[in-house]
Amino acid sequence: MHSSTKKLTWLAGAAFALALVNAGSVRAQGYPTKPIRILVNTAPGGAVDATTRLVAQHLSEELKQSVFVENKPGGGGLLGIRTAKTAPPDGYTLLAVSSTIAILPSIRKEPGYDPLKDFIPIGSMVRMPFVLVAPASLPYKGVQDVLAAAKASPGKINFASAGQGSTTHLAVAKLFKDAGQKATHVPYNGNGAAMADLLGGRVDLLFEQYGVALPHVKAGRLRMLGASTASRMDAAPDLPTVAEQGVPGYNYVVWNGLFAPTGTPGEAVQKLDEALRRVLAKKEVADRIRSSGDEPLLMSTRDFHNFVADEVVKMEKLVSDLQLSKD
Repeated sequence: MHSSTKKLTWLAGAAFALALVNAGSVRAQGYPTKPIRILVNTAPGGAVDATTRLVAQHLSEELKQSVFVENKPGGGGLLGIRTAKTAPPDGYTLLAVSSTIAILPSIRKEPGYDPLKDFIPIGSMVRMPFVLVAPASLPYKGVQDVLAAAKASPGKINFASAGQGSTTHLAVAKLFKDAGQKATHVPYNGNGAAMADLLGGRVDLLFEQYGVALPHVKAGRLRMLGASTASRMDAAPDLPTVAEQGVPGYNYVVWNGLFAPTGTPGEAVQKLDEALRRVLAKKEVADRIRSSGDEPLLMSTRDFHNFVADEVVKMEKLVSDLQLSKD
């Protein structure tokens, strides 16, 4: 492990332990005693929203209390995160967010939050692989074809994304950088808009979730070229990975998880941690998650805290390597 990663992980662990000790002085007796609100920093219908609503339904059963989801999109994901940061740290307002929480501080001049100081990571929920897709009208059969075309005409191939610094931007930009090739980035306001132009043949490539891309592939409109994972996806075992197709070591996976504002009582954090892991261990929940090509991701609060600390360091390095300027 890189020395800076070790240092940040140690500091994060120390801060995490101190937060729980301090939280113990503010007891959440009998938590929960009223409904729990989970803020999602994206619009309804997206991947994080769908997972959170599934998890919330089962958390209600586990905690014997209503758990409802409220969408707070805006600001490229910042509105929901900032709203959760300033919520009362009582365990009744939580944040469900993807790995963008670890990315935004690296691409925004003033993100308005620190993922490790302002939040307690309660637990991970889902690991979300991407598949690289292209219009079926293009000649590409796999990643090798794309790289060969990029080598023949540097910068001519373009790729869509959900926006500058988004997970789908970083995933494709990393692919071309690792392969030593150039392509042109076309940012959109969300993957939905990007997908519309991809289907219309106005852009060449997009990294998308398997479950979102599959209907278009089955209809003959798109072709899957490769998986973003280090090993082949369980949902698509016949689809070669990007790493298998000329980009050794390539691996890019998005995750999402549950967070609480710093200062949330330790009793509430512990109960949420335990309940979340019970929910994700349920076969019906795991099957629903896997049906979309995603995978349940179970971590304790402490392990998830260290994981997020590592992700912050990794994203800072990736953004630096890609030479992306801060907005």
